[in-house]
Amino acid sequence: MSPRSAASLLALSLGGIFAAGGAVGYWVGRGEIATPIGLEEAIGSAPGASPQRWAEQALERLAGDLQLTGEQRRAVQPHLEVAADRVFRERDRALLQMHLRLLEVHDTLARELSLEPGQAKRLAQSRAKLKASILARFASLLQAEHGSLPEL
Repeated sequence: MSPRSAASLLALSLGGIFAAGGAVGYWVGRGEIATPIGLEEAIGSAPGASPQRWAEQALERLAGDLQLTGEQRRAVQPHLEVAADRVFRERDRALLQMHLRLLEVHDTLARELSLEPGQAKRLAQSRAKLKASILARFASLLQAEHGSLPEL
């Protein structure tokens, strides 16, 4: 395949993906495609999200959707609480890993780019802010996994 035809195929593919995304967005916006209920709560990104709140909301949705009896609600609740704890723990681990990757990018840029002194200083300041943010936000997770706060 020639480079020109490969570029054309890539452009057509990307155009098709863009058009499909636009169409799905349009249909979702019109309510023609059902969206998962409570997706933000499922991943714990809604404001005020907590495992307990997520479990409570999931129980209410299930109780309404399935018309659960009181006994069934009591049986389902512990399962939702365990799932909520796992979801939030995994979410926090994933977010920590993303932040650590950003630290790696800072380190790589500092090593591999020919930065002017002012740029190097701003990059170092940015890294220091990111490090402080990581240590503040993920201190309990870092201590639980490493026994103490690691040097970042």
